[in-house]
Amino acid sequence: MRRLISRLFPPAREREEGATIAFVVVILVVMLGAGAIAVDFGQLAAERAQLQNGADAAALAVASTCAKSPGTCASGSSALSTLYGNANANDGATTIAPPTIDFTARTVTANASTLTSSGSSSMTLSFARFLGINTGSAKASATAAWVPIGKGTGFPLTFSSACFDISATSQTGAVQQFQYKPGMYCTSPSGQQIPGGWGWLDSSNCQISTQSGSTSVGSDPGNNLPLGCSTILQGWVDTIQAGGEVDVVFPIFTSSTQNGTNGSYAISGYATLKIIGWKLAGGANKTPGSFQNTAGALTALGLPAIYACSGGTDRCVIAQFIRFDVADPTPGPTPGQDYGTSSITLTK
Repeated sequence: MRRLISRLFPPAREREEGATIAFVVVILVVMLGAGAIAVDFGQLAAERAQLQNGADAAALAVASTCAKSPGTCASGSSALSTLYGNANANDGATTIAPPTIDFTARTVTANASTLTSSGSSSMTLSFARFLGINTGSAKASATAAWVPIGKGTGFPLTFSSACFDISATSQTGAVQQFQYKPGMYCTSPSGQQIPGGWGWLDSSNCQISTQSGSTSVGSDPGNNLPLGCSTILQGWVDTIQAGGEVDVVFPIFTSSTQNGTNGSYAISGYATLKIIGWKLAGGANKTPGSFQNTAGALTALGLPAIYACSGGTDRCVIAQFIRFDVADPTPGPTPGQDYGTSSITLTK
């Protein structure tokens, strides 16, 4: 009778061992399931990160193109987006819809989604399918804007808005001679003088910080360069002589009062000039105060000799306006007027 009772009711220790085994099995199943989900969804998270990088790069690239070539950026935006989207995917494959370009708001939105090597829009999951989840996909979106910059720090010259000649669809203006003395003029390709020109700003070590909507104080260094400018100008000379291009962002003024140290300039925005030559110091025509400003130097470059300003106290800048974008993520408290120089930033 005792043996029968023992078989019908096992000892407590045996019952506990059986319960422990069952508990361990349940825990193992839960852990394996959690691990499976972690692996597959980790893969999806990595995919989304790649898509986000691709969308960011595509939006920035198209925004930069629209800032520089507003008349043609829309036609090549799809191919450009695909190029940058694929370049940021580990498998080199991403689906990016044609970007949405808003020329009024100056924004570009790029949307990227999963594209596998087999051409599918979803990824096959390895472990989560045992839980009934067979596939997964990821998406990402980015918006970039090109905004006219409203502040800057740089070389202490300001140029007149009357000289700005880039049209709404062109990438560059014409080569001009911006004349300082006498009379402050810009000289057009036909040799006609346009009221405008440029002026010196009061600076520290040849650097000046300005902001659109404010007034900057003028300066008159006479026949000498401001302190520190010779070093900067020599750098421009070295770059041009090495075959490079010197593109400099300058503040643009819409109105001025008086001149020299008694003058002031109303800054309205910023433009970029491709620098060709200059004479910024009167008197002796020597580098770096003067460079490529004679008739002989200009005709050797294929430019009209009328742009020369090598005599006496003449001072000038020989350059052309170009479209340009800057990497500064803070374009300023308020955007300046659009003179073709923009800050390219991600807005979301």
